[in-house]
Amino acid sequence: MTLSAAVLLVHQASYFFATWIVVFWAGRFLAWLAWSGMADPEGAGRKGPFLAQLLTAFWFLGGAAGKWTAGYWAGEPFHDLFFAHHPYAVYALLRAWLDPEALRVVATWFSRGVVVVETAMAGVAFLPARVASTVSIAAALGMWLSTGDLYDVAGPVIGTALAARILAAAARPEIAGRRER
Repeated sequence: MTLSAAVLLVHQASYFFATWIVVFWAGRFLAWLAWSGMADPEGAGRKGPFLAQLLTAFWFLGGAAGKWTAGYWAGEPFHDLFFAHHPYAVYALLRAWLDPEALRVVATWFSRGVVVVETAMAGVAFLPARVASTVSIAAALGMWLSTGDLYDVAGPVIGTALAARILAAAARPEIAGRRER
């Protein structure tokens, strides 16, 4: 998976897809986890959640930085790509319910919300592991629900956040002690 994503990151037909960045780094995280988890399970439990949080912050900061433009703040790309033409049911319903001017206003505020949320998600590295996991999963599900074809990006984010949550729980002795009873 990681090698395939690495090839797709440099291939001229697919290098510009953020999907391959997320898949590549999620694959690297899984490889590290498998290698480190076998050699030093306690160390993986201590380091893994923070590493996952850094990856999540990196992914969202990259998405946010690409949207720190006047066009995104005005909602133009979201309006043109999703609200005005996308066949996804949510956008089709909005087109049916709203007049074009109201649709543009909704697209503008949606776009601003995306910019703010993606920017704020860069701070997930500074949250406690369980909170960071919950927030990351909620943000990834929000991406997926707003655009059904973003499952390929949301899936690795959710998987990485779940791995961090499991590692954080395993690293806490009081939780591990409860499991043994």
